[in-house]
Parts: sequence; structure tokens; C-alpha cells
Amino acid sequence: MAKVALETVGCRLNQYETERLAGELAELGLHRVSYDEKADLYILNTCTVTGRADADCRKLIHRARRLNDHAIIVVVGCYVVSKPEEIAELDGVDLAIGNDQKMHLAELLLERYPELFSRPRLLADATASP
Repeated sequence: MAKVALETVGCRLNQYETERLAGELAELGLHRVSYDEKADLYILNTCTVTGRADADCRKLIHRARRLNDHAIIVVVGCYVVSKPEEIAELDGVDLAIGNDQKMHLAELLLERYPELFSRPRLLADATASP
């Protein structure tokens, strides 16, 4: 079972979105661990209201890479939208998703990294129209 670590920088909406995503990923067979533990997938839901928030995001990205050099690191949210060039230059970011795609992150991960999921058909079944 693959391990996922999720972290949130920012507002209550970001926190809610992170918890919703954690539930979706759990339904797909991923096991949630602390962001300070070794994981196969790290997801950072970002804010960029202040320079301090940007610095916190960069630290969390570097921490994930140090914990597992082979992990997939995904950065989502405002930081991606406001500073795409900066995100592109950061070592270790495998996937950057803006706010417009945030609600579809589980689907995007399933398409791009199917090897992480032990039950990939669940999402396809859940999103299929009747």
C-alpha cells in the first residue's frame, strides 16, 4: 500500500480541501502518514499571501525530497498560480497544479501515477455518469 503525506499552508479552505483529498486518496487505497515521515507521494496545498508562506512552502518541498528522494512531490494551489516560474525552478517538484484543477487532483494522480494506487477502478466507477 502506497503512503501519502499531505500538508497545508494557508487558510481554512485549503485545510478543508486537503482533508477532502485525503479522503479520496484513502478510498483509492493510499495510506496517509505524517508529512515528516517517508512517503511515496507528498502533496503540498499552498498559499502565497505572504513571503513567509512562500518560504514555508519551499521548506516543505525540500523536506519531502530529503525524506524520500524517489517520492512524487505535488504542489497545488495559489503558490503555483502566482509564481509558476519559481515552482518550475524548484528541485524535486514533479507536478504543479493550479487552483482550477485542484478539485480533480485525485483523478489527475490516478491518470499520471497509476502505480501508486491499489484500487484504481474505484475512482473511475465513482466518476462514471449513470
